[in-house]
Amino acid sequence: MKGKAFVITGGGSGIGEACAMAIAHAGANVVIGDVDLVGARRVAEAARACGVGAAAVQCDVSVEAEIEALIGRALAEFGQLDGAVNCAGPVLPRQQIADADWDMWRKLTDAHLFGTVFSMKHEIQAIRKSSGRGSIVNMSSRSGLNATREMGSYTAAKWAIRGVTKTVALECAAEGIRVNVICPGLVVTPMVRRQIGDVDPALAAGAPMTRAGEPSEIADAAVWLLSDQSSYVTGIDVPVDGGIMAGPAAIRPAAGAS
Repeated sequence: MKGKAFVITGGGSGIGEACAMAIAHAGANVVIGDVDLVGARRVAEAARACGVGAAAVQCDVSVEAEIEALIGRALAEFGQLDGAVNCAGPVLPRQQIADADWDMWRKLTDAHLFGTVFSMKHEIQAIRKSSGRGSIVNMSSRSGLNATREMGSYTAAKWAIRGVTKTVALECAAEGIRVNVICPGLVVTPMVRRQIGDVDPALAAGAPMTRAGEPSEIADAAVWLLSDQSSYVTGIDVPVDGGIMAGPAAIRPAAGAS
């Protein structure tokens, strides 16, 4: 990955920050997009300390013009785009479907789903224009593989991200642009900390491995998917969830079962 250039949306904190730093440690240049410009600048400075180029751009992925400006900055800074990690998007207050609020659903869908779709649109155009080949990683969730109660808008958007990822993977496979999706379980980030409050992350995660994930563990999977080590991999979803999708953690064998 040395000398390549990648965009990371939502790169100013949490999983996005971990992905940006892992990419920088792998020797690639990074452009950090985030609604929080202070956070994006902090991560860009840390990335430059790894000996790579880095830039920070304020970007709201629910606004296509801001996505286009972010990708344009990557081409202006490094003359190429080799891929991206798309993980921008908020978690809004929990709400049952029976109480669904139109504005809340619209806000979340605009950021998670349409933000991912239009990020891919401009990333693919830039890859075609510069490097010709590349890899894009989208962030879904374990909620994009099953569901989470009182998070219908988030669950719907994360399922849809998996679908559009597979669609784009088919559209771009022949030209060497790979597109995959990661489905994290509960990961200890500032956003998750705000969401779960005083609840022990290990309990909130509900994972068979009896702990929550770390942002770096998601970033490791992202770097593999971005790198040539996964050169024959496209259109897949990769759960990084401590075993949640293998089955419920609470089920135990019946007494006397072998």
